[in-house]
Amino acid sequence: MKRIINLAKRLLVAIVISASMVSCSENVMDTINQDTNHTKDVQAKYILADVITSTAFNVVGGDFNTYSATYVEHEVGTDNQLYRAEHRDNEPSAASTFNNVWGSSYAALKNARIAIEKCSAGGKQDGNQVTKGIAEVLAAYNSAVIADMFGDTPWSEAALINADGSPKFMNPKIDSQKDIYTG
Repeated sequence: MKRIINLAKRLLVAIVISASMVSCSENVMDTINQDTNHTKDVQAKYILADVITSTAFNVVGGDFNTYSATYVEHEVGTDNQLYRAEHRDNEPSAASTFNNVWGSSYAALKNARIAIEKCSAGGKQDGNQVTKGIAEVLAAYNSAVIADMFGDTPWSEAALINADGSPKFMNPKIDSQKDIYTG
């Protein structure tokens, strides 16, 4: 029995020693659970692809376009599905009608501002004037559409982010439509 206890003690000591020799170092622990498959920083020209697509699909060709064309009586839909909207017969009745395009318009504006910041003086791609110019035009266009559709709305403090990707302002101030157009 004594021999079995001694053997168990030796085995336990051997397990503890071997476990301490193969355990992770502090450097290895720092790299665990890091997502290495997704980029954290991209060039501004790749951000522009998203801004262009989002602007074309969501802002120019989305709900803004559909309801604006209906209200100025250019269309009522192929099968007259927008008849009630055209005649202002309680349509659109939901407060969330423009919720998707609200978010996508500000997402496009945010991405355009990121591209402008990257290409501006002190940015990671300082001197990339072509990409910066395209981003500025798209930021101005998205800002104008936002002002056209919503009037007084967040703009100067909206769609700005910190270095870690979090929003700078959780409750951005409301800018007047005139200030947005001037900006």
